[in-house]
Amino acid sequence: MSKFSIVSFFIYFVVSAAPAAVGEDYDYRTIRSPRSLTAEESRVAEDQYQRYCSLCHGADRQGYVNDHAPSLRSKSLFRSGVPHEVLRPIQYGREGTAMGGYLDEVGGPLTLDETWNLTYWLFWQADTERVRITKELVSGDAGRGAELYTENCTDCHGANGEGVNAPALGNPSALSHNSDEFIRYAIREGRDGTPMEPWKDKLSSDDIDNLTAFLRIRASGWEQSRVALREGPTPDQ
Repeated sequence: MSKFSIVSFFIYFVVSAAPAAVGEDYDYRTIRSPRSLTAEESRVAEDQYQRYCSLCHGADRQGYVNDHAPSLRSKSLFRSGVPHEVLRPIQYGREGTAMGGYLDEVGGPLTLDETWNLTYWLFWQADTERVRITKELVSGDAGRGAELYTENCTDCHGANGEGVNAPALGNPSALSHNSDEFIRYAIREGRDGTPMEPWKDKLSSDDIDNLTAFLRIRASGWEQSRVALREGPTPDQ
């Protein structure tokens, strides 16, 4: 995300305290699934997953095997994140984390088509449907969102968004790839199969918007630090 875009987001959310226009009625209707893969494309994608991804995300996509790598079988992730919120981190990685970019143009081993196929393979493995996720900005009171974050999110995501036993939410590349609605959906619906519970029954819709707004403006305001889960190998290892 450019400096201009980050500043624009900051100005937008600081000056706007009105609840999102959709209010209580979020438009999460089902949309068409992505294209199916051929048998050969599916086989290659599965082989590439096991070769490049399973060390951290797990052989069964369960997540949290190494370096906070999240679950890649959570239905809520693939309902809301396909293609781009899943595709972009595969292609370009996550700055400051063990997740490198796998697209050949940034030095990775996969072609553009192979990154798309891997994204779709993961979607079909999750066995779910897609929902409509808008690209509209979410407006909210970022100050109130900061209070909510401190009260509810720091134990897992860290006081500075660095990630403790959950993904780093202060990661600039994650915030540049993820739309506001993708973030809000994750807060509302949680991530099934993980400790991330749905907050729609605990927080009001306005407060979920406030929390989303706070996370967005932190794209340029958190000092990112990497949490090491294991010591690096010594020369004799």
